[in-house]
Amino acid sequence: PQSALNTNVRNYRELVNFLGPAEGGGPGSVSISATQGTLTWNTPNSIGCFNVAIRVEEWRKNSTGRYVFLGYVVRDMQIIVRNSNNRRPILALPNNLCVAANETIATQISASDPDLHCVKIEATGQMFDANSPAPRAFLTTSGGNNYTGTCLPSPANITLNWTPSCDYIRQRPYQIIFKATDGPPPVIGPSLVDIKVLEITVVGPKPQNLQAVADNVNDVINLSWNPYICSAKAREMIIWRRDGCPTNNPAVCDVGAPDGQGYYEIGRVPIGTTNFVDRTAKIGASYSYRVSAIFPAPQGGESYASD
Repeated sequence: PQSALNTNVRNYRELVNFLGPAEGGGPGSVSISATQGTLTWNTPNSIGCFNVAIRVEEWRKNSTGRYVFLGYVVRDMQIIVRNSNNRRPILALPNNLCVAANETIATQISASDPDLHCVKIEATGQMFDANSPAPRAFLTTSGGNNYTGTCLPSPANITLNWTPSCDYIRQRPYQIIFKATDGPPPVIGPSLVDIKVLEITVVGPKPQNLQAVADNVNDVINLSWNPYICSAKAREMIIWRRDGCPTNNPAVCDVGAPDGQGYYEIGRVPIGTTNFVDRTAKIGASYSYRVSAIFPAPQGGESYASD
């Protein structure tokens, strides 16, 4: 790294030169998540002030599907390492979630403190922003009351509640940053924190009431379905077909044609259309059909396939 043009930082040493044993045992490590931005230093072995420069790059996918580098920004962070008899709280989050628009998430967020100090839990993310589309996410206590950020007895449990609307459908997941802060007595030392990231992917709900009716006179199959509930945000409906009938249900977050079941695309129609004529069907063959919605760039995204 450089402190000025053509001037290297004096006495620069990487954080890997200041590693103690890992908190859970074993060798220490330093890492940063390329997608979440979480910097983990487990654990420092020296008291002092450490400065870290983080470079954040911006890339955009072009019309050919290739990512193009647009630019970057560098941000500095100072880490102060001190001796303390306090031990940090530990957050426990669920696995990353996938939810269809207009379905409700109600999942528990927990934090415990090894010294049994009280714990305050905070959450930040786009779905909490007052300028974001309603309904927005909110937190409640185990008793069902709105959580106001008070310090709760350890172990602390709150519930994340969110029913994302069609406005939130996109290809990339949303990130919620949770922070747990303990409340030790002043004689113990300063409060310590634990920070973790929960990702939630919002997909389109499945189209409803897909019907297939054979027209034996014209040797075609007429498909129809209900108007799509997120039609104001979607772009097209994809029609899928496979030979025979599947035996497995799609996996969670498996949008579009279910993976590994032999479906292939046979057509697309504008999102406001609620019918399609399959003119390539063979007489006497057995078929299974599904339809799914896709959403325009830049957010992108896709729906679950119909039943």
